[in-house]
Amino acid sequence: MACHSSRQVLGRWGTGGKGALTWGAPCCAYVFQSVVVPRCRGTAEALQITVGHILGDAGSPYLTGLISSVLRARRPDSYLQRFLSLQQSFLCCAFVIALGGGCFLLTALYLERDEARAWQPGTG
Repeated sequence: MACHSSRQVLGRWGTGGKGALTWGAPCCAYVFQSVVVPRCRGTAEALQITVGHILGDAGSPYLTGLISSVLRARRPDSYLQRFLSLQQSFLCCAFVIALGGGCFLLTALYLERDEARAWQPGTG
């Protein structure tokens, strides 16, 4: 068994995390391709990507900092309180991820019905 430096271990975990983030993209693409009428698929996919990036990649650092600032304003100014407010703002991300996962599972209840509707003659 070989010894690994912490940098190698963190690099492997980071690569695995990036891979795990991309596992959801094919599922979303499949859902849009199967439940949207053919003439609107490009628009639906572009809208989903745009909103997902605005709320996810672009908006989440700002919202995390905003939550941290609101929590910090209610506490005395110290390094410990700054750390705790930032830590709690990052914990909000876990709840948002769980909420999003729940919504994604909720859509699974209606996937087959919506897919059948999209492929009916006369819908596009």
